[in-house]
Amino acid sequence: MARHRLDPEGSRDAILKAARALFAERGLHGVSMCEIAELAGKSQGLIHHYFGSKEDLWRSVKAVFGEEFRGVVSPFLSEVVAVLLAKRPEERFPDAAALGRVLDEGEASSWWRARARARYCPR
Repeated sequence: MARHRLDPEGSRDAILKAARALFAERGLHGVSMCEIAELAGKSQGLIHHYFGSKEDLWRSVKAVFGEEFRGVVSPFLSEVVAVLLAKRPEERFPDAAALGRVLDEGEASSWWRARARARYCPR
């Protein structure tokens, strides 16, 4: 008789993946535990064993998604914050030098110059 090897992490991941897909498509109240079990290829009892209620599974899905989202977005946000906190306008706006030439060389009307200076060159 062949024995099946238990894979708790694989089972949890399959359930989370199925739940995430179904919750994203139909929301918490539009999905049944039976549908999640079927998509995951696991028993409904196993879902209850690992996660308890559907609401607890929902919270777990949100927690995992939040971690993934932070992992993807954090490096980008760090760069944005660094640029916004830079002290010199040319560090905040790479095209600030070109903007300065337009403002100083009279290529724009005085109305546009005043608005551009107010927006991009605050004192």
